[in-house]
Amino acid sequence: MKKCSSNCNTRPKLIRNLKELENTLPVKYSVWPISNGSIYDCIGSIVGPENTPYENGIFYVRISLPTHNHGTFANIKFLTKIYHPNISAQEGNVSSLKLREARNDIMLIIETLYSILTHPDLENSENIEARDCYIEDIKEFNKGAAEWTRLYAS
Repeated sequence: MKKCSSNCNTRPKLIRNLKELENTLPVKYSVWPISNGSIYDCIGSIVGPENTPYENGIFYVRISLPTHNHGTFANIKFLTKIYHPNISAQEGNVSSLKLREARNDIMLIIETLYSILTHPDLENSENIEARDCYIEDIKEFNKGAAEWTRLYAS
């Protein structure tokens, strides 16, 4: 009998998650596979949360899930430039312990990304300048983040 790799268990769950997301997602975000060939590489779009400097912006992210579940985490990268403490201004890399908790659950990942736009994880910053500005002068931070949203996410 052929031994099933961990991929046998992850693929059906991922397919269920993607279908559930497709059927239940609120308008605030969506996720879809990049191509028909791989469900492990997805693009997500996030509408900036109301009452934040990201409001009215649309932010695109790439979520690459590991094909096995051996302690590796999804690779998540913002494709839209964004001024945020947890997101690199240059590469779009995301750093947040909240995402570690999401592991490789695509539904939880996209919900967590939406959440950190409202409540940054200041303990795990990718963009130190944005974090310091957020802590020292929230009005100035909001002004800068709103300007980046207007420039890059409109």
